[in-house]
Amino acid sequence: MKKFLNALSILLILTACGSDPTPTTTPTETMSEPTEAEPAEEVTTEAPTEAPTNIPEEAPTETAFSPTEIPSTATSEAETEQLETMQSVNYEGISFQYDNSLATGVQAETVPAPEQRIQGPGWSNYPTHDLFTFEDYIPPESYPPATLYVIPVKEAASRSSFAKSQIEQLLTLLDERPEPDEVTSGLPYLPISTAGSAFTAQVDYVSFNGGEGVRYIRNMAQSVDLILNRGVHYTFQGITDDGQYYVAAIFPIRTDALPDDPDPNIDWDEFTAIYTEYVQETTDMLDGLTTEEFEPNLMLLDDVARSVFIEKDPIPQRKDTDGNLLLTVTYPVHNGQVVIGEEVPIAGYAALDSTEPLSVTLAAGSSMLIETTVSPDPVTGDWETTLLVPINVAGRGLISATMGTQTDSVSVYIDDVQGLQMQGDSQIRFLRPHDGETAVSGYPVFFEGEVASAINDSVTVGVLIDNCTTWAARQSFMVAGSGQWTGTVILPEFIEDEQACASVYTGEYGENWLETQRPLPVYAPDDERANRLYLTTQPHQLEFPAGGIGKIEGIAVDAPEVQVSIVNNDDRSLIVEGIAPVGEFGAWEIELPIPEDAPDLVGLEIVLLDDPPQDPPYIMTGGATVTRP
Repeated sequence: MKKFLNALSILLILTACGSDPTPTTTPTETMSEPTEAEPAEEVTTEAPTEAPTNIPEEAPTETAFSPTEIPSTATSEAETEQLETMQSVNYEGISFQYDNSLATGVQAETVPAPEQRIQGPGWSNYPTHDLFTFEDYIPPESYPPATLYVIPVKEAASRSSFAKSQIEQLLTLLDERPEPDEVTSGLPYLPISTAGSAFTAQVDYVSFNGGEGVRYIRNMAQSVDLILNRGVHYTFQGITDDGQYYVAAIFPIRTDALPDDPDPNIDWDEFTAIYTEYVQETTDMLDGLTTEEFEPNLMLLDDVARSVFIEKDPIPQRKDTDGNLLLTVTYPVHNGQVVIGEEVPIAGYAALDSTEPLSVTLAAGSSMLIETTVSPDPVTGDWETTLLVPINVAGRGLISATMGTQTDSVSVYIDDVQGLQMQGDSQIRFLRPHDGETAVSGYPVFFEGEVASAINDSVTVGVLIDNCTTWAARQSFMVAGSGQWTGTVILPEFIEDEQACASVYTGEYGENWLETQRPLPVYAPDDERANRLYLTTQPHQLEFPAGGIGKIEGIAVDAPEVQVSIVNNDDRSLIVEGIAPVGEFGAWEIELPIPEDAPDLVGLEIVLLDDPPQDPPYIMTGGATVTRP
């Protein structure tokens, strides 16, 4: 495993194995990618006629057998009976076996990667992968679901820095291979979860057909809490010897040594004070149990992991009509993640016998952030280099390779995961548009945020289209020093772009600036996905004076009027309502009298009064605070 642990470990895993790289989307040729999940497929399972895969825990030999090719070794009646209980699963070049006491069947599906990155710290940005779900698994009504994942390593590492760290963690563990009883924490875990684990126990190494990994038990924990059977599970985390696939299995388990339900009489203050000791005692207790004292027996779950065999067809390299290799970026992958302030490996291939160097660039918006050159290997066509991601932009970027008239590009997300995006004391960030917000062509987009030590005392807001490379609209204004700011741009009509970005920057664009972007899909007014009603002031910031006048303003799309109602939060009874006409660019505002006895918190109900009326009507709800002297 030491060959995997170089400075560019993940990249070298991929290039040292001799596998064909994954094709990417180019300006001249579009490689199709799945856009929605394939229907779950129920895999036919049957008892094998030959002995199950049972690889000893040592380095696998070069000869790997699929489950149907393993020569029979059953010699006893007990082994024959065990053989008859085994079921085989085969799907998309992946096979494994399981004892039929574990589940009644297995559902298999290929889960596509999201076309646009899901916002968050990386745990939602998975590549296309294969998922196996065990049906009617024992114990019943357990959590998390009994599942087995086969995840391509290159894509996972490229799309999420957190996933990359888990892969490297597993590689380090398998390379150093400490004694299982010495491993007490820091074990890898995919799929990425928002919940942590209070403990790890029953650690052991398990080899499988063409790979190796580690198994252990853990729980799902987000706070100080009792360790119950609910949430405790077995996991296997493994990687194939060629570094191409990550195998993760998750199986809920239970044991009579743990309670099923919390003690209703527990003193939580006292429990919190002794929590560290409680976790250690529980871990020691679980480590002392035999595999048979868990349900199901941990050995049955180990057998599932041992039997995994992956033999997928490599994706062919891209070629022109004459059979020559086309210039291709293979790493990072489309929608991959790069981190500002860090070196990112870039790799790909070009036509054989290429003699001229190629240019590799990282751009964001209309600005070129960094550029380098590299010469391909004339024999294989492979090339690789690195780029140091500058601190200027957090958001959508484009990595491109150019040689002569050929260009290939991949879209990446430049993340500020370490909070490095600062120049001196300067920093800029969004408060609005928020994650998940959308915009409508021909209508305003409202911006709000904070700046520290504004560069050149300026802030600019705007919307980028065409894969976040072209300004559709922007506005600049002066902000002296530090503080909160607000801004508005009005989008041109007839723009539709699901890959658009909202952008804010301080300084001189492309020269000395700091910029933050976030996805902001732009829809046509008649698109059913368009947000047709929103407030100028965010609902949670609205305040109405008791006995005074409450002012509400917003934007309405394709409607002549809006009806605004203030209601009692408890029973939704009407307090006051009125109708506001909609003006230029959808703007409307209304002032409503607030009764002296209005409750401290009130609800808002805003209805588009379409002509002709829409059934059901388009409604927005929210809330506001009633203030008193």
